[in-house]
Amino acid sequence: MKKLVRTSLALVRLLVFYPLSFLFPRSKNIWVFGASRGQFYDNAKYLLLWITIHCPEIRPVWIGINRSQCDYLRSHGVEAYPRRSLRGCWIRARAKVYVFSSYLSDIGISLSGGAVRVNLWHGVGIKKIEFLIDRGPLSKVFDPSIFNVNRLMKPDVFMRPHLMLTPSHMMAEHFKKAFRIDDTRCLAAGYPRNEIGNDTELKGRALQFGSDSYFNELKSLRRRVMLYMPTWRDAGPRMLGGALGDLDVLNEAVTASGDHLIIKAHPNEKFTLPRQFSNVSIWPQNVDIYPYLDSIDVLITDYSSVYYDFIDISNGEVWLYIYDYEEYISTSRDLAFPYLENVAGKVIRTRDELIQAIGDDNADTADDRVEMLRARFWGKHASPACENIVQRIRKLADPTCSKPEGAVHA
Repeated sequence: MKKLVRTSLALVRLLVFYPLSFLFPRSKNIWVFGASRGQFYDNAKYLLLWITIHCPEIRPVWIGINRSQCDYLRSHGVEAYPRRSLRGCWIRARAKVYVFSSYLSDIGISLSGGAVRVNLWHGVGIKKIEFLIDRGPLSKVFDPSIFNVNRLMKPDVFMRPHLMLTPSHMMAEHFKKAFRIDDTRCLAAGYPRNEIGNDTELKGRALQFGSDSYFNELKSLRRRVMLYMPTWRDAGPRMLGGALGDLDVLNEAVTASGDHLIIKAHPNEKFTLPRQFSNVSIWPQNVDIYPYLDSIDVLITDYSSVYYDFIDISNGEVWLYIYDYEEYISTSRDLAFPYLENVAGKVIRTRDELIQAIGDDNADTADDRVEMLRARFWGKHASPACENIVQRIRKLADPTCSKPEGAVHA
């Protein structure tokens, strides 16, 4: 019964509301923004905040998930409405620009007809994504066959963006295949969320939302603040048992070294500590990590795109904890590029090696490959990134502007 209801709603959304939404007159100055699960984060969040500071002629509106979240955002100066509220539906029907960090469904497909679709995505990196995925559970979702039921149930997956943020030539070629687009749809610029590394005003604005007081205390009391931030396993997470092992042993190691370890699980994964530990904690769920990322002393990650964000804005150490490499590429997600050729940092393959690394007093020396990797994944994009993105969107949103040129990557 539930499946029948979902299918019926999908048909109404795709075959009734979406075509009718082309009839609404859209304003070039109304831009709506959204992110996965309606959360206020990622590239869409930072572009919206930059616009609120620098572009008074644009009306940026966050499309949220519920009334309490939107009330909170409005109390902090961000116009926001729940997606299914009357006001939210009206704004979506009037907006000329839809800006999202993953999929059009972040905002909603039903009322998007005639709007400019701008995908800022949520990470550069080496994993196969979207229509490049050929193994694991997601391969069925991105099956290009005309008989794939997801063309009906997840139509936004098959709708190409008008603009796709592609920071470098290498990432442009990668995203062109993954999203089935050409050069004219590539938007050459950096990531808005990384702009806080050189835009103090934007960073200050971001810190007004869910600022976490304990981080500064950790920095003052501990020798190093470490962040473990692994990627999502499509085949199912095993973070506690498979990666961290005995948390008492881990806590003892971190305590002995005078450090503190923060665990930041992927948004798809629900992870809690079984009890409170002195020197191991969970990053608060409602606090965005990006305003603090450049202050992390050691990032511990694996195949996650956060690695490339970190080397873009920070000079901290990186530990590559790849305890399940073979399992990951065979059951979850294959990689589009050779792993070890596209990372730099301390490679750790077992829990014992992780414990040993924590107790090691010798910091890693700088790796000269980092600059090469920055160029490979981030290109020579001009800063500020947000300004370049807004200018390119305006060319599509305003019919009086000249025809936008194709993207140029360095």
